Amino acid sequence: MNDTITTTRGWVPEPDGRGTWGILSTCVLTIVLCCWTSVSPNLPAQSDGAFRKWRYKFDLACIAILGSEFLLMLALGQWSSARCSVKNFYEAGYKDWTIKHAFFADMGAFG
Repeated sequence: MNDTITTTRGWVPEPDGRGTWGILSTCVLTIVLCCWTSVSPNLPAQSDGAFRKWRYKFDLACIAILGSEFLLMLALGQWSSARCSVKNFYEAGYKDWTIKHAFFADMGAFG
């Protein structure tokens, strides 16, 4: 005989212990906070205000929530652009141009 019987429950209310809403809300909050802290937007323009900076970070966090692969592709695109920049500068005779300079320039920091 099989002595292990698994019962499936639906929605569990809060007063009877840790309910479904408590579990779901803490999971969602954890995911949102992790996405918010993990994104690192480019340097803002000097003309950008506080709301625009917040909005750009919010947009990146939403992309991270919807699919982390999108952020991975964005990062790979920036890395590829930086490597291309280093190669072009090296071919033009600027031997001191590094990948750090290229990332910094792609962020819009030299302008």
